[in-house]
Amino acid sequence: GLNDDMETPNSEPTVTDTTMATTSSEIRPGAYQYIYDRPRPPRPIPNRILPPPPPSSSSESSIIDAPVEPYVHPGSQRPNDSPCPLRLKNRPRWQCAVVIILPLLIMVIVLAIVLQPAPPPPDFEAKVRQSLIDAGVPNQAYLDRNGTSQNNALQFLAGELEREWVASGGRISSSSSDVLQKYVLAVFYFATGGEEWFLPPSDSWMSSKKGVVAVCDWYNVTCNDQDNITSLVLRRSGLQGHLPGEEMALLTALEELDLSDNNLEGTLFTEIGSFSDLRILVLGENAIEGTVPNELYGLRQLEILDLSSNAEINGTIPLIINKLESLKSLYWSQTKVSGTIPSTIGDCTLLNDLVLNDNKLEGSIPTEIGNLKLLQWFKLNNNKKMTGSIPVELTTIESLEWLDLSNGGLSGTIPNAIGSIAALKELLLKGQSISGTIPSSIGDLSQLEMFDVANNNINGSIPPTIGNLTNLFDLLLRDNKITGTVPVTLGQCIKLVTLLIVGNNIDGTVPQEVCNLRNHNLQNFVADCV
Repeated sequence: GLNDDMETPNSEPTVTDTTMATTSSEIRPGAYQYIYDRPRPPRPIPNRILPPPPPSSSSESSIIDAPVEPYVHPGSQRPNDSPCPLRLKNRPRWQCAVVIILPLLIMVIVLAIVLQPAPPPPDFEAKVRQSLIDAGVPNQAYLDRNGTSQNNALQFLAGELEREWVASGGRISSSSSDVLQKYVLAVFYFATGGEEWFLPPSDSWMSSKKGVVAVCDWYNVTCNDQDNITSLVLRRSGLQGHLPGEEMALLTALEELDLSDNNLEGTLFTEIGSFSDLRILVLGENAIEGTVPNELYGLRQLEILDLSSNAEINGTIPLIINKLESLKSLYWSQTKVSGTIPSTIGDCTLLNDLVLNDNKLEGSIPTEIGNLKLLQWFKLNNNKKMTGSIPVELTTIESLEWLDLSNGGLSGTIPNAIGSIAALKELLLKGQSISGTIPSSIGDLSQLEMFDVANNNINGSIPPTIGNLTNLFDLLLRDNKITGTVPVTLGQCIKLVTLLIVGNNIDGTVPQEVCNLRNHNLQNFVADCV
């Protein structure tokens, strides 16, 4: 058995546990078998209690029956009053402190931020004033003078800036360029009686009903991709007073300015020369007075210039008109401009419209007018002091559609080459001292709709070629010295509405073909028809 084996020399087992060291006579049979057969306990894990050994039999030694103490890792021992939460019970003490203190610290910081007093709002008026001064606005002395357009604009901008500050939670995103442009338009608004403008209620300027509105979204204000104002159109809007030219000159990207049909007063500001990109300037039907500043003629990009119906504009058309090399339309009628038409007008070769009627111009029509090969509309009527004859050079302008030279002091004859103006629709020569006959080439004007040579000294007969004018609506030949008979071919002009040939020395009766025109469109016709 087991005891026999244990007495064999050199086979006695070595006992390493001092608690179990004893003599062989004190060990009961089977005790060593239990010690060696018991599995080795696993490597201790912190805070893990090893299960006790299986219960021993009554025949085992008291040493074997002694209870086994649970194993606890030395680093995991904690005093009974440890502050760590249960889930962190086995963590080092410093980690417990961090977990407990950090949330408290964060809470204190948040409360400090939330409860701290809000900073006072900035001085918006001072901020705007400084921005304008830095931008070099003119008339800075008026910024603090109550009642001026500049001060009103400053107050408005300060309010705008405050609304933006409140709406954005204390941030201001408006750039200095935005502030400057809005200031210019605000000064313009107050200087021209903006409170009385005729604008749609939903599109009024300077209104805070929609909050802070970008200047590019104001009524009839247009901007480019860089948010610079390029167009301002306020025709028939009830503007009155003087234009704030010095401030408006700050809109250096302006390409179109249309303020027509208002009640603007004063002279045209010299700063207008600052609009180097200006293409369209329409100031007609106002009460502007004085002479046109020479600075205007430096606008090399200008294509349309309308100064018409400003009864108190005076002065002359200067020789430097040819500096407007891009000019396509010149409307300068119903003013007091005087003097002659300068020959340099012929250098404006891009002109389509030249409207100079109802002025005080004098002298003859310059022959250089023939250089304007793109001219379509030439009105020079109601300039009583005009003299000379119709220049033959006019007949070389094949694009001409409307020619009105009536009610002046022209003399001479109708050029024989008049028929070469193939596009002509209106030829108005009444109230002059024109003599001679109606050239037969008149029949070549197949597009002619109105031919008026009344109240002249024209003689001779009505050319039969006039029957070729099948698009003619009005034929006015009254009060001349025309002789002969009414040509039968006139009956081919079936679109005629007005035919006035009274006050001449016409013989015979009116042909039936002409009388039959009353069955078409003819309404104004005085003659004896069978």
